[in-house]
Amino acid sequence: MAVIVFRADGSKDIGGGHIYRCLTLAEALREQGCYIHFICRKAPGDMVELILHQGFGVSIIPGHQAFCQQADAIASRAVLEALYPDLIVVDHYQLDAKWHKQMAPLCQHLMVIDDLANRPYHCDLLFDQSLARNQAHYQPWLDDRCQQLIVGAKYALLRQQFIEQRQQALAKREQTKEVKHILVSLGATDPDNLTEQVLAQLDTKRFQVTVVLSAQAKHLDRIREYVAKRSGISLKVNVENMAEVITQADMAIAAAGTSMLERCCLGLPNILICAADNQAHIVQAAADSGAAIGTMTAAQVDTHLLPMLTAFVDAKEPLQSLSKQAAKVCDGSGISELTQRLQQLRNASRYHLERVDWPDMMVLYQWQQAPETRRFARDPKPPKLSDHQRWFGKVMQSPEIDFYLLVKDKQPLGFVRLNPTTNGHEVSIAIAPQGLGQGLGPLALKLLAELHQEKTLLAYIDAHNSASIKAFAKAGFTPIGDNWYQRGSKQHES
Repeated sequence: MAVIVFRADGSKDIGGGHIYRCLTLAEALREQGCYIHFICRKAPGDMVELILHQGFGVSIIPGHQAFCQQADAIASRAVLEALYPDLIVVDHYQLDAKWHKQMAPLCQHLMVIDDLANRPYHCDLLFDQSLARNQAHYQPWLDDRCQQLIVGAKYALLRQQFIEQRQQALAKREQTKEVKHILVSLGATDPDNLTEQVLAQLDTKRFQVTVVLSAQAKHLDRIREYVAKRSGISLKVNVENMAEVITQADMAIAAAGTSMLERCCLGLPNILICAADNQAHIVQAAADSGAAIGTMTAAQVDTHLLPMLTAFVDAKEPLQSLSKQAAKVCDGSGISELTQRLQQLRNASRYHLERVDWPDMMVLYQWQQAPETRRFARDPKPPKLSDHQRWFGKVMQSPEIDFYLLVKDKQPLGFVRLNPTTNGHEVSIAIAPQGLGQGLGPLALKLLAELHQEKTLLAYIDAHNSASIKAFAKAGFTPIGDNWYQRGSKQHES
């Protein structure tokens, strides 16, 4: 069973968009037989309960007042080393290539979900479902690792209910002549309380209004009080049948993001409010494509919303044509396309490191007996089994020693080990006899260095061992005297 780990956060302050789109992909991958696990940062109004309710595993890492990428990497690594995932999916604006490179050695493949195109990425697949996004936006930010770049709203990650509801919703749009029912959807948590700002502009005697929020919404209690004092408004919390709710509406006053793509799939015209700077290009693209009736910033709601809505309704613009333009944005097939691409990616093998465990003892013993392994060892004599068992037991019980297998297609092809010293951490490495001559030594060393970027790595190499000298040189080690080589922070400080 493939193990897939998602790293994403949600809270009252940042909203739930990252978690919701990850849950959509997670559900599709679970249907393919994958085991799914989430790593989430503890925060007020986090969405851990929702993830658990969906039947997925969750590991909670500590929250900090100021987000620290390195602290996040250390906490995430502790989870990942216990799971050894086939795939890591990262959906997080505050994590970039520095984090990706530290996690990449712990998995077969790494995928990034993003919609900013504003920082370096180190991944096998990058996915952005933003409207009007193209590959050129990401080219300056990707390194050679990236094998697939999937961008554009046609790949939108939509839940099955939207795919199933699409034809019924579009048929209803064909019969809709005027706006009677307005959906207000300004983000699951709506941290700035745009919902109340919008409601204050609406004539609830003229329109039926439905408001959608999550239980984690920052101002939920205030909205409850507002709705209770006014007729014509219904409040829905933690909606599970969102496709049906969208179908019932004639128009939406809403935010951009994944929820906009859900509405477009069901042909619902939008008045869009740009709630954040990173949404500006999406909002403009929606207006340009005809998927939005009009757009405005949060600061313009009080002055622009009512005149824009009134002018549109009074002009009796044909809703059918607007609905058709919205429906062209995406049709719900994106999730199928992405899961197929991920299957292709997972079928393409990649070397990675896995922590040595007790069942690996005899494999390592066999390698230690090989003449190729002993030739330049400090002790050229092969160990006895009893000695190897005692040594292995001590290593496994030591929290200070990092010990990994180099693996491809679940086949171990060598090991790398870090032992703490007074000046850093000494590297030991051996490649299995069947893996010799394939360049696996430098590869294993580079993966080890990526995993332990904060450490100074040292290696003692026999002067006659030209193969090892070349391998360590390719991995960035430089001589420091007396057969010792070094890679890491102290090297750069000298």
